[in-house]
Parts: sequence; C-alpha cells; structure tokens
Amino acid sequence: MSPTEQGDTVRQIHSNKSTGPTSETGKAVASQNARRHGLFSCRLIRYRP
Repeated sequence: MSPTEQGDTVRQIHSNKSTGPTSETGKAVASQNARRHGLFSCRLIRYRP
C-alpha cells in the first residue's frame, strides 16, 4: 500500500466519524453558530447549556 493509499484510507475512516450534529437539538444549535460568532453579528443569542 502506497503512502497515498494509506492517507486515503485514514481520511475515509476519519470522515466517517466526523459527520456533524445528528440530533435535532444539535442541528438547531449548530445552525446558529454563524450568528453567534460572526464578526458582524447583530443579535445577541442567549446560550443555555
């Protein structure tokens, strides 16, 4: 197996783990990240852990 093939395999394994939020709550929180962290954010978002 060449180094390129090894890298491709490792990238595939890692991409299967990092799929983003899967629950509806997680998706709702993630959808507001740009608004909360944006440079020109105008609205204040209340964070509730």
